[in-house]
Amino acid sequence: MLNSVIGTIFLLGAAGISAAFYKHRGRAYAKGKSERISVVPGFSAVYRWVQLSTLIFGVASFWTTSPLLLRVYTSTGLLYIGLGVGSIGLIVFLWAKLTLDTEYSPCFDSFVANRLINSGPYSRVRHPIYTGNLLLLFGFFLATASLWIALNFVLVAAYYIVSAHREEVALLHALPAYAEYMDRTGRFIPKLFVVPKSVRETEIRQ
Repeated sequence: MLNSVIGTIFLLGAAGISAAFYKHRGRAYAKGKSERISVVPGFSAVYRWVQLSTLIFGVASFWTTSPLLLRVYTSTGLLYIGLGVGSIGLIVFLWAKLTLDTEYSPCFDSFVANRLINSGPYSRVRHPIYTGNLLLLFGFFLATASLWIALNFVLVAAYYIVSAHREEVALLHALPAYAEYMDRTGRFIPKLFVVPKSVRETEIRQ
């Protein structure tokens, strides 16, 4: 009973916090931006499905053992590990969203940023909002053991990979410093090693 209450509070709390930090009303994120980034078809619908279904299947998984939830295990330990991973994901998301500030736009209605943000989590990772959301979803899966949420994780990860590539192509054309920024940062996780530009240029000439 206590585990169910804690899990439910976490899922509802994380959903509420995410909703509060996503400012989509009136498309305020588009103010001052003119160049659009080609979005992945259907991403908006998929994103809404993932948000709603994760909440429904997640909460239901804490209160019922229905086979419709496709639960693959029952583990109190993994429940709390999942909540821990989800907490890290939520922190990364909030940190990245606050750092990006007015340069933010959602991946399903994306605009080219007016300036390069390379502070906070963006000093090491190019798409930390995506990283945070993926960690949050993976944490939800560990906590609930529902394959529906695992499927949502795979769907979002696939769309994020394509979206990140399209964003990077657009930013390479719009921001001259972005090429060097890409060299020293990872897409979703930090690079362990950064090869100096002089070494790369020597290897290319050879």
